[in-house]
Amino acid sequence: MEREPGFIDAYRAALLAELVAAGVAAETARAAVQAAEATVRGEWGGESHYIPTPNKSVRDRAILQALEQGEDPRQVARKHDVHPSTVRRVRQRRQGSGFGSDDWVL
Repeated sequence: MEREPGFIDAYRAALLAELVAAGVAAETARAAVQAAEATVRGEWGGESHYIPTPNKSVRDRAILQALEQGEDPRQVARKHDVHPSTVRRVRQRRQGSGFGSDDWVL
């Protein structure tokens, strides 16, 4: 029975690409990825896991800093790999929210 590619497949491909890009020989990288996959499957196989998204406050602060330094919003969006509307939203939240600091974040 053929299965759909899932998280492990995507992670395996990404890890292999990162190792090769970092200069690890392809065969060595493949062996490392297989060992890592075996470890992950052995320790967490059969369980359901939630992987939270990264905290966006660091990204948002970097976006705001770039805008404050006069960078073009479109360039900022490309630099942070986000849509230009995300840059606008981050700026609007800071300017129009009435919450001038990150203290209000729960």
